[in-house]
Amino acid sequence: MKTKTLLASLALTAGLGFNSTLFAQAPKIEFPAPSPACTIKQHVGLTDIEIVYSRPSAKGRQIFGSVVPFGTVWRTGANNATKITFSTAVKLNVTEVAAGSYALYTIPGESEWTIILNKGVGKSGTQYDEKEDVVRFKTTRKTCRSRLKRSPSSSIASATIPPF
Repeated sequence: MKTKTLLASLALTAGLGFNSTLFAQAPKIEFPAPSPACTIKQHVGLTDIEIVYSRPSAKGRQIFGSVVPFGTVWRTGANNATKITFSTAVKLNVTEVAAGSYALYTIPGESEWTIILNKGVGKSGTQYDEKEDVVRFKTTRKTCRSRLKRSPSSSIASATIPPF
């Protein structure tokens, strides 16, 4: 009798262990982030340019002039400040910018935007320090006329082209 009980206990323990192993191997489901991270890479002339940012979702809201007020510094994306990297020195507007990584900020306006490259790479998008600006220039605002039908939950990136 003891042998039968022992065998039954061993079989039950092995079965429970095998069963828990099956559940432990179930794939983890990852849901999309509200502001998904994006990377854009482009080779221009002799320079590689990379932009790393989080794409904010409009969620049916008016973004510029409302969520992002006109005339105030914006991190040009969601979450952390947008990062732009140049593999060689570049000239932006009339300013020579050394190769390297920079935080990209903008000041949106109704008719023109101010573009800012800042040394504060890796900081939170809310930790802007004007003393770390490398270059700052103004440009005319352009709106993209998308051929795609956008839903109210579409992201800003599908509705607006950066103005530079």
